[in-house]
Amino acid sequence: MNTNTYQRYKDPKTCFIPTCSKTDLKNPDLKFFTVRKELKERWCQMVGRKCPSRALFCCEDHLNFEEDLENYGQWISGAKPRLKINATLKNFSKKPLTAINMNMEDRPSTSSAAGMQVSHSIDSAIQCDKRIGVSNKYVMAQAKTQTRATQFRGRKIKERVIPSRMMQLPNTEESPNQSPSLFGTSNFDSSSSAQQEHIEKRGREHLLKIIANKPKLFLGLPKSFWWIINFIAQECSCLAFHIILTFFKLKNNDSFARMSEEFQMARSTIRLVFEKNVVVLSTYFQNCIYLPPLTEIKKKLPLAFKIRYSNVQCIIDCFEIQIEKPSDPEKQAQTWSQYKSCNTIKYLIGCTPAGYISFISQGYGGRTSDKAITEWSGFVDVLPLNAVIMADRGFKEIESLLSTKNGKLLRPPSVFANQKMLKKDVIKTKVIASLRVHVERVIRRIREFHMLKPHSVVNNKHIKYLDDLVIIACGLSNLQNPIIKDV
Repeated sequence: MNTNTYQRYKDPKTCFIPTCSKTDLKNPDLKFFTVRKELKERWCQMVGRKCPSRALFCCEDHLNFEEDLENYGQWISGAKPRLKINATLKNFSKKPLTAINMNMEDRPSTSSAAGMQVSHSIDSAIQCDKRIGVSNKYVMAQAKTQTRATQFRGRKIKERVIPSRMMQLPNTEESPNQSPSLFGTSNFDSSSSAQQEHIEKRGREHLLKIIANKPKLFLGLPKSFWWIINFIAQECSCLAFHIILTFFKLKNNDSFARMSEEFQMARSTIRLVFEKNVVVLSTYFQNCIYLPPLTEIKKKLPLAFKIRYSNVQCIIDCFEIQIEKPSDPEKQAQTWSQYKSCNTIKYLIGCTPAGYISFISQGYGGRTSDKAITEWSGFVDVLPLNAVIMADRGFKEIESLLSTKNGKLLRPPSVFANQKMLKKDVIKTKVIASLRVHVERVIRRIREFHMLKPHSVVNNKHIKYLDDLVIIACGLSNLQNPIIKDV
């Protein structure tokens, strides 16, 4: 057997079993093994002693190397031994707790104060035993107040008599379902498990109550439309709590690990709930995004449009959302945005002059031009005949697409490098820019959902759900108050 020695602790290693007095100083040939944290409490209860917070050691007389060491082969070769979590003690006799070994540790202390406390406690306990007639069979008659590490002379301390009620021994056979805690002994049985579940349920209910009081802050849903959660749950055969989880993730973009602590659920469960309900909610909120008839648009037309541009039906623009850099070089090139200088997904959005979202396209790579998205997204197909569209300068090439439905494009006049703009063009540019800003306000409202922020860096696993998330955000935005109050 390997006889390699390990680095010695400052204090000698002593077998933690009260009836075994072997140490590595008296018995240098014996092997001492560190007791695992998982075994300390159970073994101390078996041998009848208090479980201290310091490290404990067990000599080889109470162990079987081949059965109790999980790295027996490596230990023979010189590795540090490690006990199995199900190791068992052998060749020991249980010693009942007394008033002395219940309040002190059997390990000699290296501090002078601890040495004087041990001596004083033993002398007082012996006198008390004689006074009240308690057998001192297990009381230590002699105690070392000086060791090789503690060469000192303790000062005299006035002795105190231990009251008889302190000599009453507690029941040493503690229940296996009890363990010490900061608030006394706690029972880890079926009742405590049920109590823990009850506490978690109350915490979840408290959080849901806070969300219900301010749903727009936590979910992006106006309080007047809180009823829609139960309505969707009945129509789509899903749980209202799962819908709240999905809205919460979209609005706050908390990690699944953080949400598991907030809602007292497993992280994997929250992820599955989110991925499942995103598709369901997208199908429902798709019905909230449509282009109203021209008569309805004119009824809610803002005052700024009534003067010159009362026939405008839709204002369009594009916005981008940053994603993680794809591992595929081809996808990196397709999603690279020269404008944002990062990998993005690009969307075309259209709204009425009053700010109602009437169109949202699918996601395209960041390098896709505005004209290509307008053509591929099917935006022209949803427009009625003779529609008037307002856009930025970047959409000047879509006039040919609108001509198929006899549509008209309102945009600021083009700017040339060597040509000065006319006064009327400058005025027209300012007027259109002041009216087109409403679509920017709509996009800003969508950005309030933190998963859709410009630099939210959407995880590659969630890119396939990004179109559904944008549809849900647009539907929730349409349920909020109009962006323009004077309609």
